[in-house]
Amino acid sequence: MNYNVWDYGVVGDGKTYDTDSIQRAIDECSANGGGVVTVNNGTFLIGSIILKDDVELHITSTATLLGSSDLSKYHKDEQAGYEKIGQSLIYASGSKNFAITGSGTIDFQGQLFPNGVEDFRPVGVRFRDCKKIVLQGVLYKNAASFMIHPIHCSDMRIEGIEIYNMVQPNNDGIDLDGCQNVFISNCKITSTDDSIAFKVIEPGQPCSDVVVTNCILSSYCAAIRLGPDALEDIMRVTVSNCVIRDT
Repeated sequence: MNYNVWDYGVVGDGKTYDTDSIQRAIDECSANGGGVVTVNNGTFLIGSIILKDDVELHITSTATLLGSSDLSKYHKDEQAGYEKIGQSLIYASGSKNFAITGSGTIDFQGQLFPNGVEDFRPVGVRFRDCKKIVLQGVLYKNAASFMIHPIHCSDMRIEGIEIYNMVQPNNDGIDLDGCQNVFISNCKITSTDDSIAFKVIEPGQPCSDVVVTNCILSSYCAAIRLGPDALEDIMRVTVSNCVIRDT
């Protein structure tokens, strides 16, 4: 079943907060057994949205999700090991079988946040203890710190996305944190910091069984990084047939 955000009262002018309307569509979709939440024909200013079971958030080519510059509108993960970047614009915890798809854009507007050592900044996307996740096709740009940061997640497929993350010093692309059974393919990642990082900042699960292939990676720091955050093993990782440039 399809749930169009325009049926939930969005404005789509890039100035009026559409967070509550989009969240209602996601909640109703999940409660009714799942389906597709379609975001189209506008620029939608949001604070944090929470993804739920069995929901595909589909962002069309005519749509942009625009992150708020107000940190108070961001969800805080109280367990996050990085205190200064504990908040995120898109979040899920303990959810399964969900996706972000489409050919639209998520602009996190990270350039609007201060970047001093003591400053708090949000990550773009954080998932915790989730499984059966698909990220496909969308352009993710301008986070205030890491772009995509799954923690203790499994069975994840990241395919054909583009990440442009160059507005802050620690702009990582994808940080796989204690995750298992992950496929990353056909992605283009341009980042200030690590393009793809493997780590374990919280004990309990290794980072293992990961395939990265057919990607184009560019970073001022490391295109591929393992550790040094490794409270558990990082193992069975293969990276093949990737172009790495300007690194």
